[in-house]
Amino acid sequence: MPLLDDRGRVFGKVNLIDAAVVLVILGLIPLGYASWGLFKTPLTKLETASPVQIKANDAGQRMVLTGVGLRPYLRVFVGPGAPTKYLFDTTTRAEIVLPALPAGSYDLTIYDETMELSKLPKVLTVLSTPPPVVTSVTPGVLEYTREPQHLTVKGERFPPTLKAMIGPVEVAYHAESGERVELIAPALPPGTFDLVLSDPVQELVRVPKAVTIPKPTITTIDPHVIDASSNGQRIEITGKHFQPTIRMYVGWKEVTPQFISLQQGEISMPAYPAGVYDLAIFDTSGGTELARYKNAITVKAPELVEVTLNVRFLMRPEVLAVIKQSQPARPPALSPTSGPVLVSYEQVGEELQGTTKAELKEGKIIVVNAVVRVLAGRKPDGLQFEAQPLKAGAPFILKAPTYQINGEVLGIDVSPARVK
Repeated sequence: MPLLDDRGRVFGKVNLIDAAVVLVILGLIPLGYASWGLFKTPLTKLETASPVQIKANDAGQRMVLTGVGLRPYLRVFVGPGAPTKYLFDTTTRAEIVLPALPAGSYDLTIYDETMELSKLPKVLTVLSTPPPVVTSVTPGVLEYTREPQHLTVKGERFPPTLKAMIGPVEVAYHAESGERVELIAPALPPGTFDLVLSDPVQELVRVPKAVTIPKPTITTIDPHVIDASSNGQRIEITGKHFQPTIRMYVGWKEVTPQFISLQQGEISMPAYPAGVYDLAIFDTSGGTELARYKNAITVKAPELVEVTLNVRFLMRPEVLAVIKQSQPARPPALSPTSGPVLVSYEQVGEELQGTTKAELKEGKIIVVNAVVRVLAGRKPDGLQFEAQPLKAGAPFILKAPTYQINGEVLGIDVSPARVK
């Protein structure tokens, strides 16, 4: 029997093409397996982790992981918390950055995008550390609104970093040693506050009522009785814990305090009508009342006397015409509720030409001597009417509903009778 017959069969049994296909397939099988073994992703397995013991609540410590099949973009969980920061080095080595952890034992689990790859049970032990101890906080009394203010905290086992709170406000923490800490406090509202030291996980120590910020207080007001309608009268105040930023109100008006020290200052009073007024202290914003002193300042009405004034007025002729039209035949009676009363007037002298360009442009000026009766207040420095001092040679302004004229006081006659 020939080796290859005329139908392409070997020994008359096996087709040559079929045999070639079978041989090719048998050759591809080991080649494919070798390629799969060469390029397949190796299984990830954790073998060791170090260190296996750390201190509690100490964030930022690094742990070295060794194993096989490590690769980038894996996720590592320590306990049930959020994933840690994973730093890939080689396929056999990586690092993770540990968060602050409370005391206890923790599993370490590594994941890819979909599933758990490897786990080291209870590989990490977090050791508990005794909390710091506070023995003193000085000073225990801070000044209201002053900043910054420094406090010294003494005790034991202070770590380099902690979160410090005085009441609702976080303050700067600087550990000078394990036994001494400096705190820098911003402006604080009045009150008594606890000092709390905590790490990122929990509160470590609380010192009840460690810091007091007292309210500003007033002990004396001198004088507490002032005259009405006098602007700029000064009142001296003494007390405790004054600060430049506090605000003060007398009645409904805000006054401007000037502080010489934390215990002494003065108030410049605007003009007030007669009455009795509270003195109130407010915070910097003016929204929170810190203290109120009832009936602290009395503004007394001045003694009223009837005064007859001889006044020389300079006016334009048209103003005199208005006065003639509005002047009643009989001057009205003088009373505390009425204004000045023009009793009589008389034009005197020749017409005066204006000496300035404005007067020349406006026309001629005439001189009028008038008798004006007013109710004036008697004060220690003399008589006063509507904040105008009344004395010979002083300027005088007469205001009426339809006109206003300026003049000079020539003489004064004071009635001996007081006005009730």
